[in-house]
Amino acid sequence: MTRERLRRTFRDAYAKHGPLTDQYDSRAPVYRLCWIAQSVANYVHVVQTARGRTQLWRQCRRLLPGCDRSP
Repeated sequence: MTRERLRRTFRDAYAKHGPLTDQYDSRAPVYRLCWIAQSVANYVHVVQTARGRTQLWRQCRRLLPGCDRSP
C-alpha cells in the first residue's frame, strides 16, 4: 500500500467519526510537533525512575536486535 493511499484510508476512516477541518493540511505540522513534544515529555517522566529506565531499556532491546548489553 502506498503512503498516499494509506494516508487517504486513515483520513477517510477518521472522517466517519469526526471530519477534519479545512485547515488540517496547514496545521498538521503543528499537530505533529505537539505530538512529538508530548511523547518526549512522557519519556522524560518515565526515565526519571530506575523502574522506568529498566522498562524502557527492555523495550529497546526487543525492538533493536543485537542490543543486548545491560544499561
